[in-house]
Amino acid sequence: PEDPGVRRESVADLMSRWPPPLPWTGVAELAGAHSVVHRPLRVLIRGARGLLHLNRGDSDRFSSHVDSFCTCCIEKKRHQVLQTKVANDTVDPVWRFEGVFRNYERGDSLEFAIFALGKSEPELCGKVVLPGSAFHKDGFEGELSLESAKGTAM
Repeated sequence: PEDPGVRRESVADLMSRWPPPLPWTGVAELAGAHSVVHRPLRVLIRGARGLLHLNRGDSDRFSSHVDSFCTCCIEKKRHQVLQTKVANDTVDPVWRFEGVFRNYERGDSLEFAIFALGKSEPELCGKVVLPGSAFHKDGFEGELSLESAKGTAM
């Protein structure tokens, strides 16, 4: 005999209601509101003009013969660095470098640094930070002034 107080349901009826409804209007809305979207960011580094490098030899004078390269990283994520090849014997290097950051998030700032090859290790000539707000909407094309390693503009 069946108990009239017990409701019997088929497995198909139970599965049609599983999983139970979520307390928000949709998973896509929740994910869109709270997730971090990583997008590729293409970076072009054309060159530099008027680099000065302190020749740390006997004369301690600025040299017009600089072997230099440029690095670029996402300011708060320094684990991925883009780096140009070395431009030899010039204060006006032309690199024509293109690289891609795969882990860029809207608002991330980029740090560019230029190094001169020293006798034992590369020496920082200068660096500059390009805020994300300066390029995230329409990109950026232009010149940036380096802050030198000594604290003066280059």
